[in-house]
Amino acid sequence: MDSMEAILGEGTKVNILNQLLQGARTARELSSRLKIRESAIRMHLEKMVEMGLLSSKFLREGVGRPKKKFMLTSAGHELFTKRYDLLADALITTVSEKEGEKYLRDLFVRMGQKLGDAAAMDMKRPSENTDTVDRPAALVNLMNQMGERAELIRTSKGVAIVNHNCIFRSNAMKHPNLFCEAYHKTFMERLVYPYKVSCRETMARGATSCVFTLEESGKS
Repeated sequence: MDSMEAILGEGTKVNILNQLLQGARTARELSSRLKIRESAIRMHLEKMVEMGLLSSKFLREGVGRPKKKFMLTSAGHELFTKRYDLLADALITTVSEKEGEKYLRDLFVRMGQKLGDAAAMDMKRPSENTDTVDRPAALVNLMNQMGERAELIRTSKGVAIVNHNCIFRSNAMKHPNLFCEAYHKTFMERLVYPYKVSCRETMARGATSCVFTLEESGKS
């Protein structure tokens, strides 16, 4: 639960989330289970509702007035450890054994193209004669929305995107040719045309960040 503790610390909020993972609870029920004053519990609950980690609704159980119960949202559930990388690694190995490495690489290129084209639909469309979109900046903004930590670097030597948090890091460390050179490069090029993307440095190759250089087509 590193991500949970990094966001919430190791105190009452984490204990509340662990309780709510088992089902919806009222503030009074949480107070009883955690041996903490109900007023303090309510303060934590309100804060986590503001953060989007919890939601609440009034539920009727038997006779009497409905009770306000709190439950995890999708964002709250995502704070608990997930190991999607294990499934991805198993899938990569299975496909490679059955179809071969070239087929697998071509598959990752096609995925980059498809997802890049879908993301491009959300970008502001340029006018017929003038490209008003700052495509590299738009790409960085999109990457950060996806959970990456990217920044755009412009110098006299050109344009580069530096990513400090690859969302595929665990898988990319084992399969850099698929995630860095095939998928990520292709995905980025679909969004920054007419730039060509070069994968200069990657965490999978021992660098501290992933660096992608952008060069306009036709330039040497």
